[in-house]
Amino acid sequence: MPEKGGPVAVMLSEHVEGRSFIKEMEGAIASTPDYGAFSAAAKKYSSLLQNHIGKENDVLFPMAEKLLEADQREKLYEGFERHEETVIGHGRHEELHQMLKEMKSKYLR
Repeated sequence: MPEKGGPVAVMLSEHVEGRSFIKEMEGAIASTPDYGAFSAAAKKYSSLLQNHIGKENDVLFPMAEKLLEADQREKLYEGFERHEETVIGHGRHEELHQMLKEMKSKYLR
């Protein structure tokens, strides 16, 4: 799967775009908070993420499933598991999901 052109290039450009929205959010609250600017950037970031994750789930991951052999998929899975344990931390993934549930119930009533 080529990095230039096609789905990988789209996904990589969206990573850059997402980082720019994060910088906008940081800038909006850095000194004198501008909650309107923060909210606008957060909404753009949220929309980007929802669409991005949809593309991963509906396009990119199915393509990878077809292109990778079973042993390659297993190595990839093991690498993700190792990364989660050594970098992210044991149980952190679940903690983040719980935090999202709490925020959703608090702010999206």
